[in-house]
Amino acid sequence: MKKIEGILLRACGFAVAILILLYLFAVATSFIDPAIGFPMFLIILAFGLIISVANLIFSVKSIKLPFRVAIHFAVLLVAFCIIFVYSGNLTAGGDAAVFTAISIFTFLYALIFTLTYFIKRAISAADSRLEATKRAAAEKGSEKEKKPGYQPRYK
Repeated sequence: MKKIEGILLRACGFAVAILILLYLFAVATSFIDPAIGFPMFLIILAFGLIISVANLIFSVKSIKLPFRVAIHFAVLLVAFCIIFVYSGNLTAGGDAAVFTAISIFTFLYALIFTLTYFIKRAISAADSRLEATKRAAAEKGSEKEKKPGYQPRYK
C-alpha cells in the first residue's frame, strides 16, 4: 500500500511540475493558451503516473545503469508520443512538428537525467563522508569510555 501511495504522490508531483512548465512556456512565448482544461489535466496526470511507474526501473540493481536509463527513456518516449503527440494533435502539423516535439523531449530528458545523476552522486559522496566522520567519532568516543572520567566524591 505504501508503494502505491508513493507512486501516486510522485505522479501528482510530476503532473504539477509539468503544469508549471507548460504555464511558464505559455506565458513566455504566448504560443499556447495558458488555460488548461480538465481533459488536458487528466492527460498530464496520466503522463505523470507513467513517469512515476517508469522510475521503478531504477530500483532494479541487477540491471546495469545504462540499460536502466535506456529502458526508462524508451518507456517515457513511447508514453510521450502516445499521450502528447497523437492526442495533442501535433500530427496535424506534419512530421517536422512531431520531430521537434520528440527532439525537445529528448533534450529535456537528457538535461533532467544529467542534473539528477550528478546531484544524487554528490549527495551520496556527502553521505559517505558523514558516515566516515560519525564512525571516527564513535571510535574516539569508545576510547574515552575506557578512561576514567569525572567521578563524584560522594556516592
